[in-house]
Amino acid sequence: MSTLERLPRWCADFMENKLLRGLLVCAVIAPVFSVFAFHVFYTLALLSWVTLCVRERRLFLRKPPFWLFIVLLVITVLLSILFSVDAVVSAGYLRKLPRFFLPFLIYTFLSPRDIRKAMIGIVSLMSASAMLGITQYYWLMDVDLLNRIHGFMGHWMTFSGQLMLTATMLLSCLLHWKPPGDTAGLGVGPRFWSRYAQPAGWLILGVILWALLLTMTRNAWLGTGAGFVVILCLFSRRAVLAFAVMLVLLFWLVPGDFRERLYSGMNVDDETTRVRIELLQTGKNMVWSRPWTGVGPRMVPRVSTEYRANSKFPDWIYQHLHNTPLQIAAETGLLGLGAWLLLCLAWVYGPIRLLRTDCLHEGSGICQAQAIAAVAAVAALFVAGLFEYNFGDSEILVLLLFLVTAPHVFSSSTAKIA
Repeated sequence: MSTLERLPRWCADFMENKLLRGLLVCAVIAPVFSVFAFHVFYTLALLSWVTLCVRERRLFLRKPPFWLFIVLLVITVLLSILFSVDAVVSAGYLRKLPRFFLPFLIYTFLSPRDIRKAMIGIVSLMSASAMLGITQYYWLMDVDLLNRIHGFMGHWMTFSGQLMLTATMLLSCLLHWKPPGDTAGLGVGPRFWSRYAQPAGWLILGVILWALLLTMTRNAWLGTGAGFVVILCLFSRRAVLAFAVMLVLLFWLVPGDFRERLYSGMNVDDETTRVRIELLQTGKNMVWSRPWTGVGPRMVPRVSTEYRANSKFPDWIYQHLHNTPLQIAAETGLLGLGAWLLLCLAWVYGPIRLLRTDCLHEGSGICQAQAIAAVAAVAALFVAGLFEYNFGDSEILVLLLFLVTAPHVFSSSTAKIA
């Protein structure tokens, strides 16, 4: 008996109409062009889920394999709010916690076909955003380090983070997905894949990487490199060597401004490097002062004057600490940092375990590609996060949550509702 046959008739109709699933797919895709659209679709999806549970008097919810670590992270955030320097201000962070419920809904309701639709939507819109960014660089904007291309986003850091994660997902699919048949239900069979979809994918990847280069965002460059190394290591050792050679050639072929951008990060006399060092010292002082629960979410810019190492820099540079582990430790303490690190390890361990199992259902090729993409995305975000606080952007976090949940949807036959 199928999942739908075990549900009440009206509930089966609800699922077959794909209302909730459609809202979830739209919520996953929406941050590529608008965080407001994400909140609209996600709120509607939550309301639809609540309506379903109330009407049936049953909790329709499946827990993804890493659910316990999400709960642990949320608990540490709540503790940090409770013991914050200003609990009222920190309580404003509560409105961001529902984002961590997204993997539960994805794992409960989305089918492999829905995941594929979301992937296609993300790549399509991200390619359009990348094209807009390229156009901004060459024609629409007077670009400098304080006014860089941003695509559909309002800031180049968010834009570059999206490009980074999309590039890792796309490269993993191009290298590790070999469709055995029309398993996608979207016309993506072996012949279509080799003749049309795969060449188009490589072209889109080139556009995305071109836009990423033009963002002049070093942390995203390094993060993308780390993600690509993970993907290539699982594909071929020769591919890693070829990638290294390509990077060296690219380094010498790009204009001098791009090379200077990399050099400046290693120059302690450079103004931006001096700012990063100051922020590291300020964050260290915060952690040292309140090691277990931190100063509280949203409190770093408010209390920075008390912990800054010197007064040579303007107040606006202390909006965040430009380092994800340090920012989390400063806001939520070592307890929060430990919970976050455990969650990252769970996001990596789960897909690696899937890669080692032989019990994957039909369509395991795309499952393998998604599992590798999940590991690469976590590696990319972690490396980039050593130089930028990227875990706080909803546009980036939603994409990450989708990528780390997707392989578990493919690996579980009971996860399919279609």
